[in-house]
Amino acid sequence: MEGRAVAILSGGGKLSRPAPTIEDARKLYLKEMVKDDPKKTLELDRIFKLVSEALRSDRALVSLKREDAKEVRDHMLDGRKPSSVNRYLNVVRAVVNHAIREYDLAGSANPFMNLEAAPKDKAEPDRDKRRPFTAEELKDTTARILVLANPALQRIWQMLEGTGCRPAEVAGLRVSDVHLDHVIPHMTVEWHDDRRIKNAVSRRRVPLLGTALDAAKAVVKAAGGSAMLFPAYGRPNGASSASAAQSHYALPSPPYEGPLSAGWCLKGGSRHRAWSLVGERRRGLWSWTRRHAGGSPAGAQSCPGADWQKPIGPVLCPMGAV
Repeated sequence: MEGRAVAILSGGGKLSRPAPTIEDARKLYLKEMVKDDPKKTLELDRIFKLVSEALRSDRALVSLKREDAKEVRDHMLDGRKPSSVNRYLNVVRAVVNHAIREYDLAGSANPFMNLEAAPKDKAEPDRDKRRPFTAEELKDTTARILVLANPALQRIWQMLEGTGCRPAEVAGLRVSDVHLDHVIPHMTVEWHDDRRIKNAVSRRRVPLLGTALDAAKAVVKAAGGSAMLFPAYGRPNGASSASAAQSHYALPSPPYEGPLSAGWCLKGGSRHRAWSLVGERRRGLWSWTRRHAGGSPAGAQSCPGADWQKPIGPVLCPMGAV
């Protein structure tokens, strides 16, 4: 090897770079795309551990074939749902595409493109996916949480139930994000250093009504001098810890059937409960965020000119409030 290098250099040539491998692609994606995000780093490591197990060696990218991609997919499917494997494959596709572009591998095809864990006609039926709580299940689950869970989890649950927000959006709230003295009590869902939200569209103000408002008042009072509304959960992976703890109390027992999720299955029901509360307490309608309402009910109007809405956009306003 040394003799070959000397010969190449003495002739004015250069040593050719080794062909980039799957591991090179992972490291490049980690450096340029994932960066310092600990959650995404763990996810990337977990996925590419499966890739390494399937291929049994660090293969050059240009050597990968469709059959290799299928072996990776089949290995991932061992003990995992197709929906999860599809998410994993999306990450692998993105990593390989990034490497092909950045390593100038023009003409190289990504063998993971259009590779699915299961054909669409054999995908998981809707009945196998997580579903919302029924009224009875929600009542029973809420009762268990309000008796068995710690006070912070109780308040998080009540705010999830009353707003339909994501678990991370509530668990990561700061005290300054809750506005109880406003004519419309509400909380601000916003990115900050201790909590990232899903995307820019998720930035919004959400009204606090009924038990959600009562819970917000209680937790603001209990926060004392803490900047975070829920100090035990306002941290990296804190929302996951809260959801896991709540799921312990939310697991359905017979005759309940079908998988439930402690946080995600609350969104639809909370939307309707909030509209009901508005009608009862304000004798009017509110304009909700597009994300929550999916279009305002008949008679609702938005108030884009309201000063308090301008930083994030029109979210809600009272109509005929007393």
